[in-house]
Amino acid sequence: MHVIKSNEEMTSFFIMGTCQLLSKSFSPSHDDMNSLLMSHNSISKQRVIVCGSQAEFYIRPLNTCITDIDVLFSPTDELACIGNIPVLPSDISGLSDTIGFFEIESYYAFPGFVRLRFLGEMKYNWKHKKYKLDRKVNLGFYKTIDRTRNLHLYLEVNNRLPSKNKLPRVTSGPAIKTPYDSASSPESDVVICVFCPQWPRDAQTWPLRPRNNKWPTNDTISEVVRNGCHVVYAQHRACRDDFLQWRLSFSVAEVILLQSWTKTQQLVYHLLRFFSKRELIKRNCSKEDEVLCPYHLKTLMLWTCEEMPPEWWNSSPVIAICCELLNILSDWLKRRHFPNYFIPEANLFHHSSTSTLLHQTESRVNDFRNCDILSRWFVENYCQSFEHDFSF
Repeated sequence: MHVIKSNEEMTSFFIMGTCQLLSKSFSPSHDDMNSLLMSHNSISKQRVIVCGSQAEFYIRPLNTCITDIDVLFSPTDELACIGNIPVLPSDISGLSDTIGFFEIESYYAFPGFVRLRFLGEMKYNWKHKKYKLDRKVNLGFYKTIDRTRNLHLYLEVNNRLPSKNKLPRVTSGPAIKTPYDSASSPESDVVICVFCPQWPRDAQTWPLRPRNNKWPTNDTISEVVRNGCHVVYAQHRACRDDFLQWRLSFSVAEVILLQSWTKTQQLVYHLLRFFSKRELIKRNCSKEDEVLCPYHLKTLMLWTCEEMPPEWWNSSPVIAICCELLNILSDWLKRRHFPNYFIPEANLFHHSSTSTLLHQTESRVNDFRNCDILSRWFVENYCQSFEHDFSF
């Protein structure tokens, strides 16, 4: 019989035992993907795709760190495509009768960032029951958007914002953050996007690279590729004034991948987020000063799931695994390189405008790479209401 001796084992055992499994709200199949899409047949002609933590997690831990709802806000009358030949998704239900198509053009100096060049329109021919392309309509212009105007329209159409009142909103990257009317409801991060039913060229090596540990599986990879990607309106830090620049988004792919994780992997990711939001990620920090964000942690987890064998996740207590991940994070910070999971040549690390904040973050990560220290932190900050159950 195994006897729990160390603090990390006891803490991990308690946290693991209090985490409940839920039925998955999403599974990697095309039909289930469509169940997450809510068509709006009103003025807005939009689809809302729930993504982020709300869709990724299928565990109920002792403490939650999900504080908002992430949604992709996609028009049904626009699609992006790879190359100059428009491609329709396999499921055309819900699409508008007239669809504007935009070709994705890569920025080779900034992998993952693109422009959207208008190719033409497809109109549905009700007599022949198919779409027909018209390339003669306003060819050649590049798409840009007014995010504030689009968000205001979205809120009005969904009866969440009286026409004479405006809720406070803050732009953060491609997202526009806005609170719900009720103080008890979480805020929502609305991201304006264009759907591309094809897998992008910038990430063409992702499905093909060698995977010695067989994660993700071939079936999961096929499902990710089959669901394409989205293009969100965001500019690289070096191109703040380039209002034609967009960024590839793999939010749907990430939901598929995270829902293929084991309970241990999901719990480790949750614990890293919970810890980092309190110790590593600066609140109310400007994008220019930001060193770490939750997406860096997700990227760290995705790479680790691919590079470590399945048995590794069960060979140590979850606190010890978190320490190993902090070791990798420390190395990334030292090298100033956070490789994008889908486009490895894209570096997610950006030099903070203040070196002090960067050094503070590095030092803070290093402070918690010891299992005893990290265990104590989780006892005091995560298991606080159950401290009487512990005797060290």
